[in-house]
Amino acid sequence: MWGRGEVGYRAGLSSRRSRVQAPSLPKDYDGWTACQRRFFCRYPFLLPAGYEFFVKILLIITQRIDLGRSLIIGSSMGNGETVRVLVVCIHNSARSQMAETYLNAMGHGKVEAESAGLEPGKLNPIVVRAMKEDGYDISGNTTKSVFDFRKEGRRYDYVIAVCDKEAEERCPIFPGAGKRLHWPFGDPSSFQGTEEEKLAYTRKIRDEIKEEVQLFLSRL
Repeated sequence: MWGRGEVGYRAGLSSRRSRVQAPSLPKDYDGWTACQRRFFCRYPFLLPAGYEFFVKILLIITQRIDLGRSLIIGSSMGNGETVRVLVVCIHNSARSQMAETYLNAMGHGKVEAESAGLEPGKLNPIVVRAMKEDGYDISGNTTKSVFDFRKEGRRYDYVIAVCDKEAEERCPIFPGAGKRLHWPFGDPSSFQGTEEEKLAYTRKIRDEIKEEVQLFLSRL
């Protein structure tokens, strides 16, 4: 049982709650950002005059959230600068090399792509052959370490892993990296078969990568 004081307190609290009505939204509501509109539609009780100072603080926070999102998703795209992309796979011998080549060639100067591996190996000669069939000579490419890039402090708008999920999770965090993407493709280097079967499989992966790059560029 509640004491007399507790009963009075709860009755007063209930009465005050009943008098608080969700206010109408400010006249300049349409000028708010999407983040602010979602927040205050969900928590309209924060809009009464008594909470004015608190609301101003929240407006600042939500504005910073919106600014952060714009920087994360495309800091280089909004001002016409080149979008920097890093493509990562395990050995930097096949998939990432193909993706880097297509990003640079099909990006028409809007994209600057590099590739690296978690454990750099040797450039796959079948991949070189498959890319040459499509008009790209990557025979002079070298394999590079993603950790070396990290130590050098390189920055990217996108870091794209083109290997399996486990390997993708091993990729280090890059300062200023706007967004991490995962494009899981089969590994031409691990495919078993005859020379022609390996080439056929590599062509398939090559075409899948090319298609994914086209889709990615269309969204920039």
